[in-house]
Amino acid sequence: MPDHATPVKPRRKQVVLDYSFMEITDVGQLPRHQPEVEGKARMLIPLPPAPLEGEEGKDEDAAPPPLSPPTVRAEALRLSNNSLTSIAGLSGIMNTLLVNPCETIMWMDLSCNGLESVADEVLQFPNLMTLHAHGNQIASFKEIRKLAQLPQLRSLAMHGNPVEEKKHYRMYVLTMMPQISKMDFSMITQRDREQAKVWEATFRNRLEGRREDA
Repeated sequence: MPDHATPVKPRRKQVVLDYSFMEITDVGQLPRHQPEVEGKARMLIPLPPAPLEGEEGKDEDAAPPPLSPPTVRAEALRLSNNSLTSIAGLSGIMNTLLVNPCETIMWMDLSCNGLESVADEVLQFPNLMTLHAHGNQIASFKEIRKLAQLPQLRSLAMHGNPVEEKKHYRMYVLTMMPQISKMDFSMITQRDREQAKVWEATFRNRLEGRREDA
């Protein structure tokens, strides 16, 4: 008998917008940089027009002129190894560069910057599954508690932040985020989950206090 099975379409390669190692100090500078775009050949992000001759260096802090409507869809954003101390406004900036980024971005790398907080802005990307925020200056359990609101998050890297030095750091993360399967680039085992349950039962009152005060 003839095989009438429907052919499987190849999965579209993930598109990655890469701004790493560009000495960026503020997300407002992103429209002035042409990122590497992995996953689609010869794809360019629309940039503001270059200044006219003799106007270079003038009004460097002024808002860039409007861009043409975005046409690029991306699933991953890399901002690692820059000098960012805040990502406030990131979602708005991405909306000028990408098509519907708050829905399509599933992987984000913010590692090796100087960030003390990421959660409020990261929560604008509810389909995020992987977040690399290691090597920053995040010191509060509040950030972890906020990130627990991401329903699709499965992989989180937070090592190399001051929060890692807090007592019971790993148990706290696993208790706050039972949905994740990888933490700090290590797979979470069944034993890890069992230990987290014991820790939660033992330190329930302290955990409730941290939810209020950490």
